[in-house]
Amino acid sequence: LAAGLLSMLANWIRVFGIIAAGHYTNMETSLVKDHELFGWVIFVIFTLIPLFFLSSKLEAKLGSETTEPSQAGKPSSMRPGRKSLAWPAAASVLVTWPALVPFALQAKTEAIAKSWNPELVKEVPEWQGPLKHANFWSPEFTNPDVDLGGVYVSRDLEQVQLQITGYRNQSQDKELIFYKNRLFDDSEWRLVSATERTFSTPHPMRPTQVAETVIRMPEDDSRVIIWSWYNVGGHMTASRLEAKLAGAFKKITGDSRGALWALAGRCMDSSSTGCERQRAAFAHFLNQTVK
Repeated sequence: LAAGLLSMLANWIRVFGIIAAGHYTNMETSLVKDHELFGWVIFVIFTLIPLFFLSSKLEAKLGSETTEPSQAGKPSSMRPGRKSLAWPAAASVLVTWPALVPFALQAKTEAIAKSWNPELVKEVPEWQGPLKHANFWSPEFTNPDVDLGGVYVSRDLEQVQLQITGYRNQSQDKELIFYKNRLFDDSEWRLVSATERTFSTPHPMRPTQVAETVIRMPEDDSRVIIWSWYNVGGHMTASRLEAKLAGAFKKITGDSRGALWALAGRCMDSSSTGCERQRAAFAHFLNQTVK
């Protein structure tokens, strides 16, 4: 038990140290990609050395108890010095279950990932589409397994882009919430505003709150408004923190899917109210998808 607690403490310190080093060096430190030696140093300092002194004290205490005169008259089965199979069995379970549980979940995770094939909405009343290769914008994601985008055009010539970008099985360097994943390429676009929009009624495609982002192209000052949210194993949220926590919970249940969902459209002009018509188009599009 002492060794388990010390090893957990050492791992927390190791992870915190790597994150802090990456943060303060703008991800330039070599610890980001190669931290094996760093991990061993932390393990020796915070686990092996404390455990050495702790085990010495425990052995000395147990040794003094086994030699107490009051124990001499007790049956051998009741003496503290007698070895029991209970503690070795419990220790074996503690050692082996972290390896057995992920192995058992891996088959379920792979089956769910293989069967997950999200698609753009095929038919929307009063809208035509999806039109491929007509996107206004695209997110910057690292090695996505799913990258779908299409534009829908209404009878009134309103245009809405639906975007689905994500991963069937999140793993290292293929995570939904990842520092390299961005909503837009900042070398092409500039951020105008970022806020949240709340809805009073639920919808099967989006959560009750979405992230609203307005970006502009410096060359012609054209603007694009984006409503975005995350879908993590069926759980929808606009919060990065909630998506990360939901992803961790879903992963231990064998479901590691995660995707960014978004609606995008062009604003009419660069004024503060220039995106109102596009917001109405988003609402119209979402209303029609449930019919």
